[in-house]
Amino acid sequence: MQRGLGLVMRGQATENERRLAAGAVLILLLAIHIARPATADAVTPDQAGRLIGVTWYWLGTLMNDGARFDPADPRRYTVQFTSDGHVAVRADCNRGAGTYTVSGQRITISPLAVTRAACPPGSLDQRFLTNLGQAVIFSMRGDVLLLDLKFDSGTMRFSRHLP
Repeated sequence: MQRGLGLVMRGQATENERRLAAGAVLILLLAIHIARPATADAVTPDQAGRLIGVTWYWLGTLMNDGARFDPADPRRYTVQFTSDGHVAVRADCNRGAGTYTVSGQRITISPLAVTRAACPPGSLDQRFLTNLGQAVIFSMRGDVLLLDLKFDSGTMRFSRHLP
């Protein structure tokens, strides 16, 4: 199994080895989900009802230094929040899961367990995942979700509809 994961991470795996590795990761994510104790911090609909049950498509991130990161295909970068405090993520060729908490407009996304497939050159998967981990405040403008990043360093934009 370890040899297969090494090949997947280097992009040298066969399709069957990639599927086996993806299945192993999904089993690990399921085990984490099952082992996670219920907490009183589960998100309630009155706190973040508009976040929950929607596939949010990443439109891009604008950093306060003027740098922009815009995905070529927003369908490859998504976030889904559940009412029990879980989050599912697609970051280009990788998938991940974790937990999140909301208190008023503040949001914290836990470190995510993410597959480690080698995405094609030009992928924004690592930028996307890093920015999600830096989210501290969320707000809504119509069907657009804004996640402000730590230290007022930038803002991620998501839409519930594909552009």
